[in-house]
Amino acid sequence: MYSKKDNRLIIEIPRINISEPSNILNITHHVRNNQNREILIVLTGYGNFTDHIAKLAYESSHNQIEFKELDELLALSQLLGAQLITTALKSQKLNAEYIDPFRDNPVSTIGNSGNPKISETKTIKEVKKLIDPKLSNSIVILCALIGRNEKGETTIIKENPDKILRILKKALNTRSHYSAR
Repeated sequence: MYSKKDNRLIIEIPRINISEPSNILNITHHVRNNQNREILIVLTGYGNFTDHIAKLAYESSHNQIEFKELDELLALSQLLGAQLITTALKSQKLNAEYIDPFRDNPVSTIGNSGNPKISETKTIKEVKKLIDPKLSNSIVILCALIGRNEKGETTIIKENPDKILRILKKALNTRSHYSAR
């Protein structure tokens, strides 16, 4: 029997090509192997689709896109990945939900688009409020590099993903995480 601390697992997805169904199905395999645990899936990187969106944004704006607009586009592509993973898990009769970073984002940042910093204290508080209660009933998918600053603006976090993982482990009182590459 696991203690609550040992029963939780954070599965980090550092980079995923969402245009390949096998990549998404690989994530469902990891979840199935740990379905007796409370699972948070954390997207901490971008994949080929996001790279393509960024390239389109730069080229179609003649490199004149503002950080705020680019951040919103990149957030949409990560959200799409979270939605596809959720759909795949549900198709396998697993309870799953994603956190919509435009509505209920627990990742708090300080500063404007371009180079925001994670607010550890606020993020811990919001993770405990938004994610912690959901884990006992559902697999939760979080776009961890999408934040919301003090003005309510969407921000893309460019800091090392290890920092957000450390904050999430602290907030959820867990030691256990692995990277699904």
